[in-house]
Amino acid sequence: MSLDSFWFAVKSAFRSVFKNAVLSIASITVLTVCLLALGSTLLVVGNVRELISTIGDKNQIVIYFDGASVDYIDSLREEKSELNEELDSLGEGSGADSSRIEQINARIAEIDEVVSSYDDSAVKIAALNDEKTALLQELESSEITESRKQEIDARLVQINEEKDSIDVFEVANRGKKEAIQTQLESISNIENIQYETPQQALSRYEEMMESDDLTQYLEIDTFRPSFSFRIKDISKYEQTIYDLNKIEEIGYDSTGERAITSSKDTIDRVVKISDVLSFLSVWIIALFMIVSIFIIMNAVKLSVFSRRTEINIMKYVGATDFYIQLPYFIEGLIIGLFAGIIGFLLQIAVYNLVIFPVLDDLGLFTPLTMSSFAYIFWVFVGVGMLVGMIGSAGPVKKYLKV
Repeated sequence: MSLDSFWFAVKSAFRSVFKNAVLSIASITVLTVCLLALGSTLLVVGNVRELISTIGDKNQIVIYFDGASVDYIDSLREEKSELNEELDSLGEGSGADSSRIEQINARIAEIDEVVSSYDDSAVKIAALNDEKTALLQELESSEITESRKQEIDARLVQINEEKDSIDVFEVANRGKKEAIQTQLESISNIENIQYETPQQALSRYEEMMESDDLTQYLEIDTFRPSFSFRIKDISKYEQTIYDLNKIEEIGYDSTGERAITSSKDTIDRVVKISDVLSFLSVWIIALFMIVSIFIIMNAVKLSVFSRRTEINIMKYVGATDFYIQLPYFIEGLIIGLFAGIIGFLLQIAVYNLVIFPVLDDLGLFTPLTMSSFAYIFWVFVGVGMLVGMIGSAGPVKKYLKV
């Protein structure tokens, strides 16, 4: 085919698009809506997969155990007082039980170690809290200089770090902590084992709430000590949980279940939502595609009908089927191209003004920007032109049989 013949086919296609403007606009509109449905689905599913990837990368499990508390420390003080009374009574008798006295002294030494460790840590925490309160009050002063403000801000950061480094119940929890850590290290499918003290959990909660008014009445023992770690192979999740349940020192939650939390349930829910969304979108998009093809076929059919005599003459004088069909193929491609470009521009607006803000407000993850979906433009143009070409292929064949 010569270049002149091809150029003639292109001009004929454009004339036909503008001559049947109403049907062309209808075809472009329906196909644009179809492409918007396709694009929005791809964008949402892409973000859902990003969420799954984000959660999956963390893949974190947290286990809690029942550590010491202020009540436990108080009970130790009471026990020591009772032991001292018993020790006094044994010392007054003529036939004192030396073995019992040794037991009592050993137990008192154990209690003193735990209680004194707690008292020292509690005193440090209290001193740091008092200093923090004083510095915050100083910050509210109108006479404070900028340099002093910077010094206070730096010191507040240091105070928070120093508080986090103090394990108030370190001695009391040492036995359980070491036992759990040893058993965790024996499980081959976990890594990055991290221990979090009740004080660190409290500090993290304060940061999340961003308000001292909401956390000032919370005690350290409101939180339980915990271990967090990552599963290496998610496919072995059930076996790993089975191994974790063998650790007797792990505590229980309010429902009586082992205090083990993970992100797997969240991942499973998100995957199910993604699957349902993909399933529904396939049928919705297929419906729009069929409607688009039908309307494009009618638009091309009208053009073909008005030129049926011309087609018959061209066929009689020896024109090939391809040459006769080419203008109508190009007409379908033009409709698809316009729909693709218009649909892409609308998709940018829909995503930036509607989809992105909604996903961002969920607070579960940071949604992907439109620039992460550069392929969407080519999907719009490619699918649009393909549907346009399919819609234009059928109507011409009827008039090629002479």
